[in-house]
Amino acid sequence: MEPKENLGFSKDQDAEVLHRIALGDLQVFESFYDRNAKFLLGIVLSIVRDEAAAEDVLQEAMLQIWDKARLYDPRYGSALAWAAALTRNKAIDSLRSSLRREKTKREATAEFEVRGPGATPLADREMQLAERALTVRKMLDELPPEQLAAIEMAFFRGLSQTEIAAATGEPLGTIKARIRRGMARLRDFLEGRV
Repeated sequence: MEPKENLGFSKDQDAEVLHRIALGDLQVFESFYDRNAKFLLGIVLSIVRDEAAAEDVLQEAMLQIWDKARLYDPRYGSALAWAAALTRNKAIDSLRSSLRREKTKREATAEFEVRGPGATPLADREMQLAERALTVRKMLDELPPEQLAAIEMAFFRGLSQTEIAAATGEPLGTIKARIRRGMARLRDFLEGRV
């Protein structure tokens, strides 16, 4: 693949490039990508240490740059530094999510090894667990759909709040608020049952 023309922009003019990206200029965005992708990929690789994962994170970061270019303010630093900070944060979010998934997997494996594949819990314990599961399902069904979706993505699918925001297209603050309000409702419901 041959490199794209740089459309007459130098690295010093990236502030103008981000302004044009904010206006939806795809050709300028492609030029920005071609000039900076290798540098930004290096940042991601230094954090996630896996090339395939790093490429995925870079693509997510570039989408975020496309979506948030209008928020760039040259008074606070260069455009490349701004893009690098977004990319670094995306890489850290990805690493944290990966570590959470690994921890959950290790804990599940340890539980399986302790109890053994053929072990069956006592009937009373099994009934208690079934009752708890039913109670939790009822509590979850009482939540508004947007709170339920955010909580399920966070706690059952292991996504970070940033990943949920990206997946739903909602602002991060909205996702945080939905999870917080949903968890507060669940707590209130539980306290009322105890």
